[in-house]
Amino acid sequence: MMHDFAVTKEHVIFPVLPTTADLARIKGGGAHWCGTNEGDVRGHHAARGQREDIRWFRGPPTSPITS
Repeated sequence: MMHDFAVTKEHVIFPVLPTTADLARIKGGGAHWCGTNEGDVRGHHAARGQREDIRWFRGPPTSPITS
């Protein structure tokens, strides 16, 4: 989700999951944000306080929350 992240004593991980917002879905009472299996899952991992060590990852779409 948009604001999910994990923090350990030494590292931070920020996943970037593909999501969509759809006005028709919202007006119909549906969820504002829904996961989609279109687009890659991305994320980054870094040692805390070490911006130069950020490593980006990309994986296949695997969203468990779909419209």
